[in-house]
Amino acid sequence: MKYSLEKDLSHIAEEGKIYWPRLQNARICLSGGTGFFGKWLVDSFCFLNDQFSLNAELHILTRSSEKFLSENTKYKTRKDLKFYDGSVVEPWPMTDLSFTHVLHAAAGGDATPTLEPADAWLVDNICSGTRRALELTAKSGAKRFLYVSSGGVYGKQPLDIDFVEENYNGCPAVTDFGYAALYGEGKRLSEMMSFSFAEKFGFSAVSARCFAFVGPHLAMNKNFAIGNFIRNVVRNEKITILGDGTPLRSYLYAADLALHLWVLLLSGENKNVYNVGSEHGVSIYELAKTVRASLSGAQDIEVKTKANPGVKPDRYMPSCKKMKTQFGLRNEVALDEAIRRTAAWYQDSGIKD
Repeated sequence: MKYSLEKDLSHIAEEGKIYWPRLQNARICLSGGTGFFGKWLVDSFCFLNDQFSLNAELHILTRSSEKFLSENTKYKTRKDLKFYDGSVVEPWPMTDLSFTHVLHAAAGGDATPTLEPADAWLVDNICSGTRRALELTAKSGAKRFLYVSSGGVYGKQPLDIDFVEENYNGCPAVTDFGYAALYGEGKRLSEMMSFSFAEKFGFSAVSARCFAFVGPHLAMNKNFAIGNFIRNVVRNEKITILGDGTPLRSYLYAADLALHLWVLLLSGENKNVYNVGSEHGVSIYELAKTVRASLSGAQDIEVKTKANPGVKPDRYMPSCKKMKTQFGLRNEVALDEAIRRTAAWYQDSGIKD
């Protein structure tokens, strides 16, 4: 199977076609434009701009535009893309420009899950980056701001809640100093900051609480189970599950993720939060078997820890009812097909590690 980016981008264009006229003559500022989320936003922007003759511009803040463009040469000749070098926690270099929209997708810290201990600097970095984005929004005259948040704002999902809804008021425990809790708390505070700025300066602010995803550009050698499993099967390696394989997760395909984010930037309700993810739950062990079956693999699956019978599994799954009800958006690409497309991209890309 060969991966087709055009097929994915055409899907985005078709599913959101009623919204794209709102990007006519838009000037958008995007942070985090060179990560997993950002690459999908940049690719889809270019496709939509061409397909619908939007005459829009995308201004992208990145740590190193030279490095990014050397690795993604297709963007070098694009007149509608403008790159700026800088850090989200420092004054942004495009502060004297006017914008219609600001999309703050930069993590502010490393969004990749880690087993290493974290410090309070993580919360500070996330909030500092958000404050810079909000200051730019207020100064530039932008009328719409989208904050890319995380399902981590809810803290540990209660075991008796199958799908966490936006009105659930849980949050990370103040006694939890782990990376996930600090990351989630930084995102939660940034949401509050976003809505406070929106109230004071008169622009619309929306928060996308993002859960788990799969698709091209996902890091395949980090602590993302689905990326690790795909990499294992493609490389004909044994699949190893470090835990007991019972935690429940759900995965939204990256093209649907990009569609959801654009729709929220353009039409999300002011001072509202929206879960972005999938309701198709699967245990980590079932996920490993699904990856293997989807790619016609025959690898052994090793589970390092024995499950404790009678204990409800940990879960991290959103209710997506709000996105369905307000915008008619859902998980359009099934998990097995998402896995196949991601594996095809991984093989086609020639990534070695």
